[in-house]
Amino acid sequence: MNSRLYKNVVETKLATSASAFPERFKFPGLFRISAGVPLDGSLEEAEEAILATVEEMKDNPPTEEELNRYKLAVSNSYKNAASNVMGIASGLSEWSARGDWRLYFITRDRAETVTLDDVQRVAQKYLISSNRTKGYFHPVEEAPPRAQVPLNPDIAELVEGYEGREAVAAGEDFDYTPANIADRTEYRTMSNGARVALVPKENRGDTVSINATMRWGTEDSLMHKSYIASFTSGMMGRGTVNKTRKELADEFTRLRLGGGANVGLTTGGFSVSTVRQNLEESIKLVAEIAQEPAFDEEEFELLKKSRLTSLEASRSNPGTLASIALSKHLSRYPEGHPNYVSSIEEDIEGFSNVTLDEIKAFYDEYAGLSESTTITIVGDFDPDEVMGWLEDSFGNWTSSAPYERIYSNAQSHEAAVFEINTPDKENAVVYASYDFPFTDENPDYEAMIVAFRIFGGGFLNSRVAVRIRQNDGLSYGVGAGFGTHPLDNRGSVFFSASSSPDNAQKVVQAFKEEVIRAIEEGFTEEEVTEAVSGIVDSRKRTRANDGSISSRLHHTMFFNRELSHFQEIDDNIASMTTEHVNEAFRKYVSVEKFTIVTAGDFEAAAKRALEATAEEETEPTGE
Repeated sequence: MNSRLYKNVVETKLATSASAFPERFKFPGLFRISAGVPLDGSLEEAEEAILATVEEMKDNPPTEEELNRYKLAVSNSYKNAASNVMGIASGLSEWSARGDWRLYFITRDRAETVTLDDVQRVAQKYLISSNRTKGYFHPVEEAPPRAQVPLNPDIAELVEGYEGREAVAAGEDFDYTPANIADRTEYRTMSNGARVALVPKENRGDTVSINATMRWGTEDSLMHKSYIASFTSGMMGRGTVNKTRKELADEFTRLRLGGGANVGLTTGGFSVSTVRQNLEESIKLVAEIAQEPAFDEEEFELLKKSRLTSLEASRSNPGTLASIALSKHLSRYPEGHPNYVSSIEEDIEGFSNVTLDEIKAFYDEYAGLSESTTITIVGDFDPDEVMGWLEDSFGNWTSSAPYERIYSNAQSHEAAVFEINTPDKENAVVYASYDFPFTDENPDYEAMIVAFRIFGGGFLNSRVAVRIRQNDGLSYGVGAGFGTHPLDNRGSVFFSASSSPDNAQKVVQAFKEEVIRAIEEGFTEEEVTEAVSGIVDSRKRTRANDGSISSRLHHTMFFNRELSHFQEIDDNIASMTTEHVNEAFRKYVSVEKFTIVTAGDFEAAAKRALEATAEEETEPTGE
């Protein structure tokens, strides 16, 4: 958003998005520039603005401020990667494929020494008009000059003798079991009633994160406010009363800050992810974003145009249309209800009619902390210091809006079949689902988790994946699952697959046959053992990060549970029997209950089938 391209193409409303980046391969690659233009926009005008920006880079070198912003962003990306073991491992493997893992660090070092003259020299050498491929072809009388791209240097010579820098703080060897997290967690309450869970721990790179969830509104008070709330959330972070969007971006870079604030329909929140030394400043900045949004008219128009462009593009998307049709059938609420499922046409009309004054009024009525707010702090920090900073920045920011949770329980509905034709879409989707009364307190909860791991989870080794993708070759991707909620009395079973339109009905038939087979034959002892092992290992891996700690603490605070609840689930899964899994699947799953939606270019598929039949009938029989 601070780039020249964004300013010249997006802020002028010629496009809703724009990007430019070089490919990083072992061999010479491309420098890509792209822009998303709305349906009523002009491709020619957007292209002219892009090319003008390219020429500007050659004639007017970047300023010292622009170059320093780039260097700081690169430096922060390396520092943040160093705090993430998986991130650094992935980065080094990518650079190893390009020639040598040490190039990862050499690239960092070279970025720090780039000069203004270097940038202009490269722009003048490579960003020449004859070195471009674009959507229009303009013939020329004479062959244009070609850019001479040099061959790769000798990698071995380049990295020879390279020595790394000082090691990043490794952090402690933390035990992520529920029992240890419970021992480490301290609970406090802010003056405005917000509940806070603190987990101080030594993190790699001295990282720390804060996540807050604010809750507000009632079923009646939030009627007909979905579109307004959606825009309110989108406007957060697009500038404050005292800082432009560009200035905010610069501050985020300086502080190595990830996070922000949002204000949605029933919930909002703020988050801070940074390093310990920048935590106080980061909290203050996010508080400014949350409490002093600019609600700028120009930013609002940019956001609205982007939303409408995206909706227009999804009008014929098979996956989007199938998902809406299925959700509308299973979740029937009156128009304007917070849980109402809207169509694309309704969304276009709804978003078009939202005004900036409505957004400001919604923010003023609902945004703020209250007794229903939960906050988690995990990582390198001092509890007393952080609580003081939170009080200073958020203690007086309160919401007086009444809060009553809006439930979404299972509704009774008849099974149905929908077919949606989407012309010129070669990809088709098959969705199937139904709801039933069920919560995660149900004694069959863990058995259903195991059953659907076997039936539709895992990696290409589930019942439906083996049958539909591997054996029958009908689908590109396929899976099935089960989900429920602690409070909403609604369990859901679902199936999804993508295929060619010609094979969609074959996918439906194969899915039904696999449901019937699982009910009649059951799952084997071996399948259950493998599924249990996979689930237990997966749960251990997914909880071994600060984000998992944060989400579990929010869960326990809001639902009034202990962290031992998660250990009980682990233990129940580990001791699961084949008999219980089969009993649960047979109890809750029935092929007759599924509502099935298919979407794709079925008219073209039918035409191809007729043509194939006609060809077969006209072929000589040889008699």
